[in-house]
Amino acid sequence: MQFECLHCGESNKSLYRYYGQDSIRLENCKKCGKHIDKYIEYSIVLITLDIILLEGQAYVHIMKNVSKKQITSLLYMLTITQTIGHSMKFECINDTWPYFISYDTYPFGFNLILALVEQIGRINVFYFHYLVISKILKINKINFFQMICVCTISSYGNFFKLIPLLWKSNECQIAYYYEYSCNIIILCSRVCAIRGISFLNVVTIWKGFVLHFQIQHPYLYNMLHNICLCVCSI
Repeated sequence: MQFECLHCGESNKSLYRYYGQDSIRLENCKKCGKHIDKYIEYSIVLITLDIILLEGQAYVHIMKNVSKKQITSLLYMLTITQTIGHSMKFECINDTWPYFISYDTYPFGFNLILALVEQIGRINVFYFHYLVISKILKINKINFFQMICVCTISSYGNFFKLIPLLWKSNECQIAYYYEYSCNIIILCSRVCAIRGISFLNVVTIWKGFVLHFQIQHPYLYNMLHNICLCVCSI
């Protein structure tokens, strides 16, 4: 297994050298001379905090130097989180329009299938848009598994959608407010994830997301563009 340096992206054979029980020494990168991955000595709590604080090297550690099994486990957890989120949405619809839909007709299994289809569809659409945008901006391409890692690690904001459930709040407006807030967090973390895996600058990545938004929502993009022009002309 090859491990990637968090600083320059160079591939290395090992992250540390083992000297005995609880005694290791971090290996230096053969290209830049810095520690390949400092996060192997960090606890999961500190790594999670760095991910929340949008530290790019923490994203590279998860996406490049962590086993695929752990990435898959995180993807399963996010799918379950989305399943619970769909259950909450249907429950809100049932409370608002009781004669329109029955919450009992949508069990957990249906919401799980819906979350799986949504997760697979989102990754495929995002990867297709990335391939188109990479040709327009003339940037390096990343493979499909790397895109799965990007979408998985940057979707940790979905866990915050469980807050209304923990508060036992029946207000649908609170749930929708948290959903839009979590989407903003996911967008920012996705920028950091792509920056960490491709070593692109932030401006280029934001240009890509603008093109992605323009492709996915052309009418909404034109409306926001016209609003910005009107505001700038005042």
